[in-house]
Amino acid sequence: MPRFAFATVVPFGRERHGVLMRAASAEVPPLPLLEQIEAVLRLDGGQVLHYSDKRHGQRRKRAPVAAGRGHAHRRPAARRRHQRRKPGSSRSCRKNARPGSTAGLLLLPGAKPPVAMPSRGKQICSCFDVTDAEIGAELMRCRGGADERLVQLQSALACGTNCGSCIPELRRLVRAGAEKCLGPAMKTFVRVAEVWTPSPDGSLLELASGLFDAAPAFGAISRTMCFGRAEGLPGHAWDEGRPLLLPHLEGSYFRRAAAAKAAGLTARVALPVFVSGKLTSVVVLFCGDDETHVGAVELWHNDPRVSTDLTLADGYYGSTAPAFEELARDGSIARGAGAPGLAWQREAAVFIDDVPRSRQFLRAGAAASAGIVRALAFPCSTLGRESWVLNLLSSGTTPMARRVESWRPEGSSTHLQRAFGFCEQQGPLPAGASSALPIESLGPIGLAWWTGVAQAASGEAALAALPTAAGAGLRSALLIPGTSDDSVSEVIALYF
Repeated sequence: MPRFAFATVVPFGRERHGVLMRAASAEVPPLPLLEQIEAVLRLDGGQVLHYSDKRHGQRRKRAPVAAGRGHAHRRPAARRRHQRRKPGSSRSCRKNARPGSTAGLLLLPGAKPPVAMPSRGKQICSCFDVTDAEIGAELMRCRGGADERLVQLQSALACGTNCGSCIPELRRLVRAGAEKCLGPAMKTFVRVAEVWTPSPDGSLLELASGLFDAAPAFGAISRTMCFGRAEGLPGHAWDEGRPLLLPHLEGSYFRRAAAAKAAGLTARVALPVFVSGKLTSVVVLFCGDDETHVGAVELWHNDPRVSTDLTLADGYYGSTAPAFEELARDGSIARGAGAPGLAWQREAAVFIDDVPRSRQFLRAGAAASAGIVRALAFPCSTLGRESWVLNLLSSGTTPMARRVESWRPEGSSTHLQRAFGFCEQQGPLPAGASSALPIESLGPIGLAWWTGVAQAASGEAALAALPTAAGAGLRSALLIPGTSDDSVSEVIALYF
């Protein structure tokens, strides 16, 4: 230490454990001094990753350390994560890992790592080192009343099961989470929906219905407009015969950009519906743009003349972690793999209600770090041989919708049954033959099935015709016909 103009050595613990040494001098230290320090820290052996840039005066080393059956790479001041165990029990309560901590950062140029280490949040349970962020993520998976959610939370994370001093705070978080996630003011990732249909002479698209509760001023403007072929977003989707995603307001052919910005809307996706080669409607979805709206919209594409896999055509990720976006843009999805690949293979919608724990979701780890917990993927109606799959991803605090369902005939010509259903308040909904209902009793769902025209229903009178929505505190619904072999094969229902 006397060899430097400034030097400190400080031990640290709790979330990270080790000894931090900092030293500075007016000039670059001589190489023998650096080698001496490396020898003291046992970084002079053969099993060491080494990066040296003499021109910029940078020198780094990282030593591998055995960790169970695998290996963990660390710098001299290591971050060591330990499994915490419930007192008196051999059950492991949880494992901690810090995303972005990889030895590959050592070999990248520059003085700073390219990815900032995210904060774990405020510690709530000191016995088991559980943070508010981890509690919030787990509460998204809990169901039932406050007492039931608390029991499920303690079972998963063990917080409050030792000394009990954190239980009052846990109860407060459980209540706050229920109010935020299940209350009538809960925001959804999809904020506005529109249904455009051809005019009687087929020359224009006119607004048939829409859900504008979150943006009434924007809705008033939309009701005064119509679009010709290749005009605006609905007209371009009609003209190109495929879905379109506009992730940003600026620099696009979207004609209501200023009104959308004023309403707090950003990404827009247009979904044309074709039945027997004829356009029946165009659905346009708008997402929110504030920091609380954690979610993503992905549009996956396959051209059989070029590839056998799906690749990302475009995506909107808002405030979602960049690492999650990078995985999508750099990869491809095989038929039958992941939510988009399954929807492509089955030619039907696929819903995953717990993405971080799902074996079907290929990016589960990155999704967990980004706060993504729900996924809805469904094939889009198109003209031509190319395939398109829309993938909606959202968090538990701002779900894509308050309830999601898919209705299919399953061999019946007079009844539809729920293929899957999930409600943010009630959890998974009954599905299969026990949920079958006559088509004529399903109101807007049945209308979307018979006509192939998307429906946007709002108000008590409209929802009264949806027997499955009774008593769930829902205010509106969007019904999107899904097509296969040029005919309607299911109806996807999003409730708000």
